[in-house]
Amino acid sequence: MNEPIYDNQNTEPIELPEFEFEQPQPPKPMNVMAIAGFVCAFLSPTPGLILSFMAHKQCSDRNEDGQNLATAGIIISVLNLLLRLLIVVFAIALMVSAFAQANAIITAPVPDIWGGLDPGMFW
Repeated sequence: MNEPIYDNQNTEPIELPEFEFEQPQPPKPMNVMAIAGFVCAFLSPTPGLILSFMAHKQCSDRNEDGQNLATAGIIISVLNLLLRLLIVVFAIALMVSAFAQANAIITAPVPDIWGGLDPGMFW
């Protein structure tokens, strides 16, 4: 295998270097909790946040794949929680505004269409 190679008759033989091929490493197992945390981040952000934090720690402890997926689950859970909080605050502000407007309509003074006369005197 390691035979000299001649380009032409005037050159000296060249020895080829020996190559050592490394065996490919088997793929790391995927952390199932990272997948669950990522999916839950969209559906229910609180369990998604908890699962994603736990998966992030497990991935580093067990040397498993899924740390990026767990990080994405954390980010999406936090954004989902903030969006839900914003919707609740907006809904409360809308209800307070609607109640204030309804109260203003109910307690508004009745306009005097009779010119100061008692309306009962006409019937």
